[in-house]
Amino acid sequence: MLLGKFMKRPVAIFIIFMVCALAAVLFWLRVSHYLPLSLWYAALVTPRPDSIGVLIFLYNDLPRLAMAGICGAGLAFSGVVSQQMLRNPLAEPMTLGIASGSYLVLSLVTVFFPVLFIAGREWVAFVGGGLALCFVMLIALRQRTSGVSLILAGMILNLCCSAVGVILAILYFRQLSFMALWGGGSLAQYDWRSTTQLFLHLLPCIGFCLLFARPMGIYGTGDVQAKNLGISVPWLLAATMGAVLLITALIVSSVGIIGFVGLGAPHLARLAGARRLRDRLLWASVLGMVLLWLADELARRLSGLWGLMIPVGAVTTLLGAPVILGYLSRAKTSVMPRETRVLPAMTVPAEKKKSRWALLTSNLVCLLVLSLVFLVLGKGLHGWQLEFPWHSAPRVSLRLIQLTAAISVGVLLAIAGGIIQNLSGNTMASPDLLGITAGGALGITATLFLSPANTGNIVMGCALGCGAVLLLLLLLGRRSHYAPETLLLAGVSLTLILQAVSTVVMASGDLRVMQLFSLLIGSTYSVRPHQAEIVLLSAIALVAILPLIQRWLVILPLGAQVAYGLGINIRFARLVLWLLSASATAMATMIVGPLSFIGLVAPHMARMQGADKPLPFLLTSASFGALLMLAADWMGRWMLFPREIATGAIASLTGGIYLVIIMLRGRRAA
Repeated sequence: MLLGKFMKRPVAIFIIFMVCALAAVLFWLRVSHYLPLSLWYAALVTPRPDSIGVLIFLYNDLPRLAMAGICGAGLAFSGVVSQQMLRNPLAEPMTLGIASGSYLVLSLVTVFFPVLFIAGREWVAFVGGGLALCFVMLIALRQRTSGVSLILAGMILNLCCSAVGVILAILYFRQLSFMALWGGGSLAQYDWRSTTQLFLHLLPCIGFCLLFARPMGIYGTGDVQAKNLGISVPWLLAATMGAVLLITALIVSSVGIIGFVGLGAPHLARLAGARRLRDRLLWASVLGMVLLWLADELARRLSGLWGLMIPVGAVTTLLGAPVILGYLSRAKTSVMPRETRVLPAMTVPAEKKKSRWALLTSNLVCLLVLSLVFLVLGKGLHGWQLEFPWHSAPRVSLRLIQLTAAISVGVLLAIAGGIIQNLSGNTMASPDLLGITAGGALGITATLFLSPANTGNIVMGCALGCGAVLLLLLLLGRRSHYAPETLLLAGVSLTLILQAVSTVVMASGDLRVMQLFSLLIGSTYSVRPHQAEIVLLSAIALVAILPLIQRWLVILPLGAQVAYGLGINIRFARLVLWLLSASATAMATMIVGPLSFIGLVAPHMARMQGADKPLPFLLTSASFGALLMLAADWMGRWMLFPREIATGAIASLTGGIYLVIIMLRGRRAA
């Protein structure tokens, strides 16, 4: 029956067949260099131990092929179960933070408690993934919602784990240098032991999930129907997600983090005609096997051509993100939505509202005090000491440059985040989602490897990367009249692609990777005086423009119909607002490098304090952004003195902790 349904979708069947054929051809072309096709059967039946080609085929190629199939099927199976149980098409082990939690705990154990690996890497990964899943589920329960809160909590957890991982990599680079390749996903095998062990461990987990196939199918129709039929929803959720957790931990501990397969294979199975849960479990697993096999063959092919060790996880991301971009380039979002969209974030309870200017004034006073502390309080060989300009003019002047850069960048990112959240109606939107920072990171990477690594070249490369991404975003959003949803999805896709490229470079083993790493985590350490002046003037100019655009910021969130009725050119207004946000993000990225969370947390804090009108909201967000950046820069300098931790890592960690606390308390700014 399922085959009949598939035959009604010839395009999908053709695509699946071509993926299989391409993977098989690449496998044949690679192996035929040392073992012709005519000798494959003989190598399997009567292997010759004195033949290098036979040994490579039997103990490297075939185990790696089997590992790709096992991991692809396991990830796709986990993705289907997660999407079914959480009723969210974006749910999978990566988006839920399970993989990141496992990877982080493996890194921590590698540095501090390597003796724990005696129990096995899979159990260490299981503990990390379990803690991450429990944490995400706890946040979702406190929010009293299922799908959306889980994904948001998973995203925040991923960013927090990434920030902690960055700090660990800075402090313990030698111990964790091998994790770069393994963290991007590596299917390399030298015998059948790991493959057999993973298969024997995954088989009972998958079989356990299949026992709950019928209850899971009923649960997909709704909680009420499931309870009426005698299904215990909490126990079903705990059992199935526990199996997903174990499957993910086993795969991560064996091959590292591999993205997109758990998200893309279930969607491709549904596209090909699989509607029932059993059908999706079967065909998504098959598609996961084929997709990961193809990705691995492409990774090996490119590794041979470029002389780099390319992680298979980077290839899966590169294969998946263009699919989303392809859909976006053909889609034309309606300019006149059926429903008027009111921005929920602008609705604040009356008891929480404070005097707008009093709040802004208090923030500015705090900023002034913190700036004075930043300038005069330092740490030396004899502990903390005050350093006034007339005693330590050189040190104070250097701090003044970093102070100016930190405050200005915080203002730029906070205003950019506030505009994006206002325009999209999504309080979780941030400048990171536009892909501008990822474009700047790619520009920095290209500059470092293709030209002399001086400050001017790095800034120019970052500017070119940011400009290229901005141009691509505008081209993709042109047909949809720069609809927020289209640009945000395009930005996420571009971010995935550019991060995959950066992962390839990080895993190359080049000696310049450490220098690149320090440039990509966001720091004011290398800011020059003229750069501080430029970013300060940019921040002042952006603040001065805000009164001119506040009318758009008031009306556009009310919906296209209202905006048209009030005579606003929606396409032009959206274009200007997106350009302002992207330009502010690009300027901040060029000066201090990629930063996370500032553009997300600062508007959230302003909204929590009752700043409900667009102009006070953006100005208050700017003040919070400046405070966060300045505090992160000061903490990064003195927390582990004489070592310095990058501002970006501290900002990501503190911002993530803030959002976690807010979500655990069950409070919503929106």
